[in-house]
Amino acid sequence: MMLKFSGKPKAFWLFGAAPLPSMSPLYQGALKAFAIKMFLPLFTVNAVVFLIIFGIRILPDVLIILLTGLVLIPVSAKTMLRHPPFSQAFNMAQQKDGWWVLVFIIVVGGLCGLHYFSSTVTYGISAYIVVLLAANGLAWTRLYK
Repeated sequence: MMLKFSGKPKAFWLFGAAPLPSMSPLYQGALKAFAIKMFLPLFTVNAVVFLIIFGIRILPDVLIILLTGLVLIPVSAKTMLRHPPFSQAFNMAQQKDGWWVLVFIIVVGGLCGLHYFSSTVTYGISAYIVVLLAANGLAWTRLYK
């Protein structure tokens, strides 16, 4: 939700002046940077803790959680980022966009249900991983064309 804000939003003119055919590279770059710099380090710490506690048997579940989180990044950005990344001042952050959090809590709850359901079906975990890999490929390549 905070990717659209910046401490120096006036610097955004640089992206408007750049000879880009669209703002898609800006969105893709910001989301990939978020995934690598913020999401993956925190996820890795959590995954290591869970692997220490539960052992290697939880590895497919950890992989599902990773893939689910990675697919949610571009999907949530597509729905919430109405303005380009880093184009608004932080004092604009007082807007009423908090209801999106409730929507995504419901979505994440549904994905938790799918994860649980896939664990009750034979080869369900493997099938769910394949579906999430395909969803990640589509989300990261098609949403910002």
